[in-house]
Amino acid sequence: MADDGTPPLPEPSGLQFDRAETRASQPGAPARCAGCKQPLVAQYYLAGPSKVCAACKSGWEQHLASGSKSARVLKATLLGLLAALVGGGLWAAIIIQTNYMLGIIAIGMGYLVGIAVRKGSEARGGRGYQFLGMGLVYVAVATGYMGVGIAKYMEDKTPASATVQPAKPGNPAPATPAGTSPSVGANPGPGGCVGAFLMLLLFYGGTPLLVGKEDPFTLVFLAIALYQAWKLNRGLAIRISGPFRLEGPATPGNLSGG
Repeated sequence: MADDGTPPLPEPSGLQFDRAETRASQPGAPARCAGCKQPLVAQYYLAGPSKVCAACKSGWEQHLASGSKSARVLKATLLGLLAALVGGGLWAAIIIQTNYMLGIIAIGMGYLVGIAVRKGSEARGGRGYQFLGMGLVYVAVATGYMGVGIAKYMEDKTPASATVQPAKPGNPAPATPAGTSPSVGANPGPGGCVGAFLMLLLFYGGTPLLVGKEDPFTLVFLAIALYQAWKLNRGLAIRISGPFRLEGPATPGNLSGG
């Protein structure tokens, strides 16, 4: 996984790249940089639809050139996985305590995981991080269902309790029939352990679909949660161009950038 080919810019405070700033300036007021809010002097650069000064433009370029893609992917994965496991565990605890499945919490996990992945990616977003966020949201929901399933299994399980009658005086303990030996628990080999682990993993991954088969409405909450992670990690491909003279508007011929 890697960042998008056209590197998106993070959204700092005061500079929104996914929409143009529409606040009208007062008549006679100097044009200001969308990043640092300082007055623009003589020239400016375009970062998407926003006008920025040379210092902010250089800062964005340095930010884009810094860091490691692999480090961002690893950080996004670890933070997203942590959010998925914690969120899924809390959801399972709530279901067990209330005996009621609140789908709105699944949507909240979509936000939680999506924000964690975006933070790990340094707000760059992109298609790879979107798929990563969706996958980890699915893990969060599966963790919640699996936790509830384990709790129900432990509750319904009735371990066989052997009742031992004390031997009466003068009555010997019953003899073991010839040719028989005390039962010894089967000791599965390595292959059996691997197979059991794979079956458990398969069941773990399939729990959201199994629950959805019984209650299709839960799939609606799952879809919304997945969409939240997708939306929060969309990439913003911003083009920085310029410089342009402040006295006149930028024309299409000037948009080649410098």
